[in-house]
Amino acid sequence: MTIPFSHRFRPLQKRLSDLSRKHFHRLLLAVDGDTAERLAIRAGLLNRPVEQVAAALLREAVLQADARQKIDLWKTLTRREQEVAACACRGLSYHEISASLHIEPGTVHTHLKHIYQKMGVGGKQHLRVLLQDWDFQQY
Repeated sequence: MTIPFSHRFRPLQKRLSDLSRKHFHRLLLAVDGDTAERLAIRAGLLNRPVEQVAAALLREAVLQADARQKIDLWKTLTRREQEVAACACRGLSYHEISASLHIEPGTVHTHLKHIYQKMGVGGKQHLRVLLQDWDFQQY
């Protein structure tokens, strides 16, 4: 007797439903056999469910990718744009940035416009949120 396709996935659906009650989002991933085996081994060593280990590894990979992307974007800025961006992230106004770096307010405005374009943000607040975990005290 063959079990209907939808019935075979009920245990998985229940586990995912239980996870989602704990503020997790459901995500079904297809992995190759080698990856599945490595996950199972790691889960056994950690005495944790495979799904929990996979979620933690995925979360760490996403955080690392985000950090690398921020660094790559930062490297597209000129040295002066980095100085202006650092001042903006420290909460300085256009005039304070201008006085601090000894440049005209219009130049600050131009630099910030270029920074926003290169970093893919809409303004100073968004830039500050994007780089909130960075320390700009050295600038």
